[in-house]
Amino acid sequence: MNVFSRYLIRHLFLGFAAAAGLLLPLFTTFNLINELDDVSPGGYRWTQAVLVVLMTLPRTLVELSPFIALLGGIVGLGQLSKNSELTAIRSTGFSIFRIALVALVAGILWTVSLGAIDEWVASPLQQQALQIKSTATALGEDNDIIGNMLWARRGNEFVTVKSLNEQGQPVGVEIFHYRDDLSLESLHLCAQCHH
Repeated sequence: MNVFSRYLIRHLFLGFAAAAGLLLPLFTTFNLINELDDVSPGGYRWTQAVLVVLMTLPRTLVELSPFIALLGGIVGLGQLSKNSELTAIRSTGFSIFRIALVALVAGILWTVSLGAIDEWVASPLQQQALQIKSTATALGEDNDIIGNMLWARRGNEFVTVKSLNEQGQPVGVEIFHYRDDLSLESLHLCAQCHH
């Protein structure tokens, strides 16, 4: 690969970056609007919606990659053509076929890098984002999860569950019962509970 090939590939990748910089914020805004439709009081909060959108950003990049490659290639080669650099490169003996071959190599490099992003970044982040969303939407108005702890409320009684054991039974349960004046009436601690 000679200097001209590397120069063309660099400009094509700059075009890819420009197209991604144009399309990603636009589609991220649309994704955020869709996520905000699912926000509910006490359940799925707007901060979680923003987190879910940010965590699915690599997936959005992968899904938009064909359009980014097309627009980026047009922008990259168009910028070179505008400055007459393509003409100068062709005058050194670079044929149109060779320029197209270099553009194809850039496209293959783009595809391979996106395949790696999809496999090791986008998929795990998307699974975590879906887990955050499904956990948050499953909660009712009186429930909240902080870390791995579940809080639930019914009237003047609050219950926390620290975790679940291997059999799915609650572990580390605390039951707080308050009087009407919000003073603590009783506290019950259970190492393990069975239902």
